[in-house]
Amino acid sequence: MATQARSNIAISNDCTSNVFTPNVLITINAVDRTSAVQIESLRVNLNRNEEPDSAEFIINRDEGFTPSAGQTVEIGLGDADNLIFGGQIETLAYVREQSGQSPRFAVRCRDWSGLFNRRTVTWDYSGRTATDIALSILEFFTDGTFSDAAIDPGLATIDELLFVNETPTAAFTEM
Repeated sequence: MATQARSNIAISNDCTSNVFTPNVLITINAVDRTSAVQIESLRVNLNRNEEPDSAEFIINRDEGFTPSAGQTVEIGLGDADNLIFGGQIETLAYVREQSGQSPRFAVRCRDWSGLFNRRTVTWDYSGRTATDIALSILEFFTDGTFSDAAIDPGLATIDELLFVNETPTAAFTEM
């Protein structure tokens, strides 16, 4: 796991240099499953640009929980309000390290970009405000499950803006 210090998590002079012990919260379908996950197996890959983020971890089968592809996964540091990853379980594999041991689940997750980018944007938004453009892209070019809460209601007008077969992510980047 990468070492890092996050605001309100690590305090100066209160931790050893180059060591970070996270207070991780892992929810699957909105249920806290942190105790079922082998924390030392947790890997979160936060990528730049338009590459999808990913996460992987191992779940102990003895916890009485069986994950399945498509379930929602959220990973936070400290609490659920400090999310570092949100997405869905993409693949599962059984892992058995020793003979006679209960199998474990190796879980791989991918962020929401696949759902967000399912459609392409082809539209002339010239002369409209960036707020109206962003709201329109969310309404007409995504599946409708993404929140518009982070869109500033007072964004400026864009004189000329034409999208031709752009993903919503690329359209937001270009805007």
